[in-house]
Amino acid sequence: LGERIIQSRNYQVLRLSFSSGPTGVAVGYTRGLPLTALFDSISPRFSLLDARTPTASMEAMTAALSQTRRSLGRVLSLIDIALWDACARVADVPLRDMLGSHTERPFLMAVCGYYSGEKADTALVEEALETEARGHKFIKMIAPDRDDEGVKTLLALVRSSLSTDTHLAVDFFNSFPTVERARTALEPLDNLGLDFIEDPFPSGHWRSYAELYAHLHTPLAAGEDSVDSAEWNDLVELGGVDVV
Repeated sequence: LGERIIQSRNYQVLRLSFSSGPTGVAVGYTRGLPLTALFDSISPRFSLLDARTPTASMEAMTAALSQTRRSLGRVLSLIDIALWDACARVADVPLRDMLGSHTERPFLMAVCGYYSGEKADTALVEEALETEARGHKFIKMIAPDRDDEGVKTLLALVRSSLSTDTHLAVDFFNSFPTVERARTALEPLDNLGLDFIEDPFPSGHWRSYAELYAHLHTPLAAGEDSVDSAEWNDLVELGGVDVV
């Protein structure tokens, strides 16, 4: 990634085995967190889990961990994935069918632009073009480490360099403290034809999403850090998010 060389990645495997027979499996990137120790710390709560009722099980688990659940997002996510895997095995159906199969082949979204502060605009454009040349037709740029005008200039350059049938989106990684600040930065991007703008605010700031949504034409994306049904309900009911 630019001048950086990543030689290894650490992943966590979770296997949930139930006395009724099924074992659910989840695999996730650790992002440097001590996930094994965190799983050990909440293991007494695993008795709340039932492979037949993953939604109710996760609600019971998050309620039992109400004081610490904000710091356990990645742990709870892996538990949720393993639960649904086990549930599908109980029902003896493919998990994709249980969650609602899609008749079309899903697209793969490639991500470009990590460590953008260490790269010139020309290098970031070349990275996007090389990604497109490998066959990717949907590219998400990490919001470049530039001022507002620099962000717009770079995204416009990337958009004009890619084929017209290649989709482009941008991820801001919760960058904006207020709606006013987000509007200043994002309204000038509205004419670039972006498929979506991801995570302008932290997860849970759904009122900010709804307010910003009223001022933009570009769809907003969010939700990857939400960990329970209450957050998802707020996300949907308050509006402001088109892509989850």
